[in-house]
Amino acid sequence: MAPAQTGTHYRLLFAIVSTAFIEQTVVSIVRITTSYRAVELGLSIVWLGVVTAVYAVLPILVGVQVGRFIDRGHDATTTWIGGCLLVFATLGFALFPNLPALLLFTAITGVAHLMFNISQQVMCTRCGSGAGATERAIGNYMVANALGQGVGP
Repeated sequence: MAPAQTGTHYRLLFAIVSTAFIEQTVVSIVRITTSYRAVELGLSIVWLGVVTAVYAVLPILVGVQVGRFIDRGHDATTTWIGGCLLVFATLGFALFPNLPALLLFTAITGVAHLMFNISQQVMCTRCGSGAGATERAIGNYMVANALGQGVGP
């Protein structure tokens, strides 16, 4: 029996890190833009708070189900779904400039962000084997997230 290979799967890690950077950049831009859209619509400060809170409400409600789906081995699928939802929500913000759409697409963005991030953290565990491989993958992933959050605004 041959010994298990150790090392880092750089192609998978590059895919995770690059998409994490893009996702964080887009989410940062969208989150800021939703506040400007609320002001543009003449919404009160209370409505601005509601729009901001909606980002977290739907993810709280579906978080356990998303986690269970990922645990059944659907981490890559969940990443794709999260990415598609993010594109859908971003297009929705652009095409429908009204309060109901702002609330809906903000909630969808929150779910997309949840799906994308949790699934990619799980995928980082497959980026390598051997001493410290998972830690290096998670570290690179976190750096990409931080850079995306910095570039977005």
